[in-house]
Amino acid sequence: MAYPSKLFAVALLVASTTACTTAMEDETAAEEARTDQLWAENFALHERVAHARLGYLGKLGELPDAAIGMTAEQVLHGTRWGKPHHVNRDTVAGNKVREQWVYTGRFEDWLGSGQEGFLYFEDDVLVAIQNRPG
Repeated sequence: MAYPSKLFAVALLVASTTACTTAMEDETAAEEARTDQLWAENFALHERVAHARLGYLGKLGELPDAAIGMTAEQVLHGTRWGKPHHVNRDTVAGNKVREQWVYTGRFEDWLGSGQEGFLYFEDDVLVAIQNRPG
């Protein structure tokens, strides 16, 4: 009777191993499916961003250039200059606020305009424009 018990134990071990292997294969397949889904969602997101960016950049050509006398708000939302890379700000005598808007020409910033140069404001009014050559 010892022989059938050993045979039963071996059969049980094989069945158990097969079930574990099948479960691991199913888990691996599910993980691969989740990974594929994430890659597809990531690609779709980047595709939507690229289309939105191209649309934004296409509209830049339709916008006017900045002009002396415009407010900061007008320049920001109504000209091809758009959002600056960064702003240097200081307050001078008489509590005047001066700002230098710096444009690097880089497109890495989500709403970067591609412009390169500087805009100078005094008390929220554009007083000078300096374009970099190139």
